[in-house]
Amino acid sequence: MNTNTLSKIGRTPARGSVFASPRAIGAGLLVLGLLGGSVSSGHSIDSHTKGGAEVIFVEVSHDSGVYHVRSSAHFSAPPASVWAVLTDYEHLTSISEIVVESRLLEEFAEDGSLRLHTLLRGCVSFFCRNVVRVEQLSSVWEREIVALVEPEHSDLKEGFTEWRFYPLEDGGTRVDLEMQVVPDFWIPPLIGPRAMRRRLLQDGTDAVGKIEKLALEIGASGALGSGN
Repeated sequence: MNTNTLSKIGRTPARGSVFASPRAIGAGLLVLGLLGGSVSSGHSIDSHTKGGAEVIFVEVSHDSGVYHVRSSAHFSAPPASVWAVLTDYEHLTSISEIVVESRLLEEFAEDGSLRLHTLLRGCVSFFCRNVVRVEQLSSVWEREIVALVEPEHSDLKEGFTEWRFYPLEDGGTRVDLEMQVVPDFWIPPLIGPRAMRRRLLQDGTDAVGKIEKLALEIGASGALGSGN
């Protein structure tokens, strides 16, 4: 994410940051959807696999109401196919059960960016919550997607999500995710890191497996178009 984008949410790039947390998209969607729990800094989940996809690492931290997620996942599908799945914005429900609805809005942002509306529902232990989120999208073809929350239309005070795509030597793809959100609603203090880690493991791994499956199907069908 560039400095200008980060400055919009009052954040500066961390020097020497390592984007190393796997269960990438699924984990990010889960945490954003439920934002559940008083997660202490440094709680993480190690590598897990689903089909040909591998979740390398997920880290969740919480400090003064700010939730931060870093994750990284490896896919056997090529970058173009993984990119196609993750930018099919109106069908994000096929990636994660956390996503109840996703659609691009007709009104563009002031800078001409696409705007994405999503309705998410997540549960941790006894706590379930619907979360409405509207984001402005920017991207670099097959390299990066940045989503910036519009607080006035969301259940979040602020937030961003960034996905970075890296080709692997074996023809696969590494997708790294960094997300930071500040919820605009109350979260029960009794939900702890153990419950959060358990749900991240379950839902995040399933989501990565779904992305892998869809990406391989796209590659096999030859349905990929050229970038623009």
